[in-house]
Amino acid sequence: MSQVHHLDVAGPALVFSTANDLGYAHTLASVAEAGPVLSAQDLALRAQTTWPRLAPDELIIAPGRGGRL
Repeated sequence: MSQVHHLDVAGPALVFSTANDLGYAHTLASVAEAGPVLSAQDLALRAQTTWPRLAPDELIIAPGRGGRL
């Protein structure tokens, strides 16, 4: 069973993509233990398996489903 909903990944990606389009340059990276990741909605999400070099002021968003449903 997948631990991530597609919207939990796509929502933040859209926000940062729009910011990039408006001139607020940044880089997005998706990282997972193994890829591709199959979302709870059966959509394959591509992710790299190694972390990029991070600066002290980097933002990390960790989408996923915790607890039991």
